[in-house]
Amino acid sequence: LIALYWLIYFATDLAKPDFVRDPAAASLTAVYLGFEDAFPLADGFVALTALAAARALWRGEPRAAVFGLLSAGGLAFLALIDFSFNVEHGLYGRMAEDPGMALEAALNAGCAGFAGWSAWRFGRALRRP
Repeated sequence: LIALYWLIYFATDLAKPDFVRDPAAASLTAVYLGFEDAFPLADGFVALTALAAARALWRGEPRAAVFGLLSAGGLAFLALIDFSFNVEHGLYGRMAEDPGMALEAALNAGCAGFAGWSAWRFGRALRRP
């Protein structure tokens, strides 16, 4: 899913808020695109640690919990930093008329929720004998 998001982000405007196409919002657009363009490397870390956790889970290896917690922590950080940016710039207020921003809000909520669930689930696995 992470790779699919970035493919859509870089190849189309579907994952971008409408204001990025508004010349009057050029300053906000530059800040927003600069911010979002900084995420692929960190998202790649989350994806790789999630794949490592899945592989270890598949093999029944205890280190799955370590990789899972790394992935969950990274995902939580990314969701929270994105949430913070969007609140600071008033971007969630555009959701009603902007499908790209609505998608962004849904992704932020989904990432935060999945990170919390993953941390809880992998944390429980660490406590098992």
